[in-house]
Amino acid sequence: MQAVWHDYKAGALREIYFSPSPVIVSVIYETSARDELETLVARLPMVEAGLLSVQIIEMGPMHSFEVLFASTVA
Repeated sequence: MQAVWHDYKAGALREIYFSPSPVIVSVIYETSARDELETLVARLPMVEAGLLSVQIIEMGPMHSFEVLFASTVA
């Protein structure tokens, strides 16, 4: 948990969620580069111990919301 707390205090870890069924831990990090994220996640004790598998999904803003507010008047 120290590594998680360190990342949270440093501002890289933004959110963390847990689902009991199925057992899933979802962690939201904000980094400037994927390799930085991979380094942070790889050093988490439960990942190092092989107790958690990692799936990294890059996300960004949902720009398609603009379509909902587009003006129809030319």
